[in-house]
Amino acid sequence: MIDTKDNNAGSIILAARALGQSETQRPERTTIGALEVLFDRTGNVTSLERFADHPRRKRATVSLHETLSFIHYVNAHKLAGPTHLFGKATEIGGSFTAVLDYHGGGIHSNQPNWGDHVAKLTLEPTPEWVKWVKNNGTLMPQEAFSEFIEDQLDDIITPAAAEILEMAQGLQGRKNATFKGGKNLKDGAITFEYIETVEIQGVANRRDDTFRVPDKLSIRLQPFVGSAMVYVEARLRFRIGNDGKLSFAYILNRPHKIVEEAFQISRDRIEAETDLQVHLGSAEIRSA
Repeated sequence: MIDTKDNNAGSIILAARALGQSETQRPERTTIGALEVLFDRTGNVTSLERFADHPRRKRATVSLHETLSFIHYVNAHKLAGPTHLFGKATEIGGSFTAVLDYHGGGIHSNQPNWGDHVAKLTLEPTPEWVKWVKNNGTLMPQEAFSEFIEDQLDDIITPAAAEILEMAQGLQGRKNATFKGGKNLKDGAITFEYIETVEIQGVANRRDDTFRVPDKLSIRLQPFVGSAMVYVEARLRFRIGNDGKLSFAYILNRPHKIVEEAFQISRDRIEAETDLQVHLGSAEIRSA
């Protein structure tokens, strides 16, 4: 029963009102373990924790998209023993989960815990990586391909930027040419033969010429937000249509391996900077 002389009686009555109970229901206070609760004559039990100045333990589910942010959060809240990290790689990225109050720690190393303070890092693809993967293996008309290459110029490290820009502008300048054929050379280039009609002072002049492009590109970029830079090779493929028009596609060299590498780099960094081991897999704590 509530003792009206108790200094806490007023707060209990206020709590009862907040819980939709009338004062005539005479809610009683008791302690279960170290937790104060109210119970009424119907048998309902309600924790008084939310009326305290602070909760008894941390509860949160935090979603993060950058490795460094995940590291900072884990280091700010990790507990010696109970905190465990889990990681799972996928074909398009992966994720890391920190259960900050997992089983373990305390007096006994196998002490159970609640597992309701969790931080999850989802590897978020960068816009650059999304663009390269989206167009991987897709044939593009030469003008569209040249525009794409110009837009992604900062990602390409070889050939040099000046050579790539010259190639892109050359493709744009020959959009009306009729291509006869192309062949790969031993020096790492593709040479195309084409015919172009140029009108000079009202007279149409036919010009036969050749045009060279590299047969591959070396790309350097971040696959995920906050991840380390990785290198990937893109092999160029071409097709000449019956109308003599030229199309290009690039083929990324095993992009799933780039994802695996980026995941492993993030895992190594997380382990080094949190001093915690990342278990490959996932975990779920089940309540009674």
